[in-house]
Amino acid sequence: MRHGIYENRILSVLKKEHLISISSIHKKIPEADFSTIFRTVDRLSTRGLVRAVHVNKDMVLYELSDEHNLHDHFLCVDCGNIETIVVTRNNIQTRNVGGIVDVLVRGHCLECIRK
Repeated sequence: MRHGIYENRILSVLKKEHLISISSIHKKIPEADFSTIFRTVDRLSTRGLVRAVHVNKDMVLYELSDEHNLHDHFLCVDCGNIETIVVTRNNIQTRNVGGIVDVLVRGHCLECIRK
C-alpha cells in the first residue's frame, strides 16, 4: 500500500520537474528511504511511466514518459544545461541498431559560445 503512495508522490514531483535525479526526488520526499525512492522509480520506469535519461556513466536523470510528447535532449558540455529537442528518427543513419529509445546530443549552447 505504501508503494502506491510513493508512486503517486514521485509522479507528482516529475510532473513539476523536467529531468530530475533520484537524490533530488528523495529531497522532495524526505520521509521515504532513498532505497524506496530508487525501487519505486525503477518500478515506474519498468511500467513505462517514467523514462531514464543517461547523461553520462555517473548521472541518470528521470522524467515522465509521455507518448504524446516524445522528445530528446541537448546537453551543453560547457555549462551542463539540458534542453528539450525534437529529433526526427528517420533522419538518423544507424548500423546494427534495432530501435532508438532516446537521443542525447552533446555540444555547446549559444550562451556558452557567446562567452
